[in-house]
Amino acid sequence: RAALALTMCLTAFKHVNPALSVFGGTKSVHTVLPHGQRLLRKAEDTIARLKAFGGTPLAEAMLSGTIALSQTREERKVMIIPDDIPPTISLIEKLQKSGVIVIGIGIGKYQCVDQLFKHYISIDQVEELQTKFFQVARELFV
Repeated sequence: RAALALTMCLTAFKHVNPALSVFGGTKSVHTVLPHGQRLLRKAEDTIARLKAFGGTPLAEAMLSGTIALSQTREERKVMIIPDDIPPTISLIEKLQKSGVIVIGIGIGKYQCVDQLFKHYISIDQVEELQTKFFQVARELFV
């Protein structure tokens, strides 16, 4: 639900073409909203059916996101990684070298987003996400 809320927030900015991929209950990545499509009730329903059971396939999600970003025409590309399990530094560095702006979102007390990401949000509870995200989004998109 937080990921869908973030995607909805992104649609408020001009020239932003958001997409949303999530994982939940399995080790696979689900593309809920591909680039170029509007938020649909179906995306909300899909997310509502997903359950988190641990075992985040973060590397696979980042690879899937990288492929999707490479197929868009937008000049600036941003990947948001909301997780309490940090990805490998090499993946972040490769994305940044390719021109992708990577935003890390640290959730909970065991996080190191400030050490991994140039742009990051650090929160203790998901309820803080919207306010913090808008602060970073203003810096990047306005």
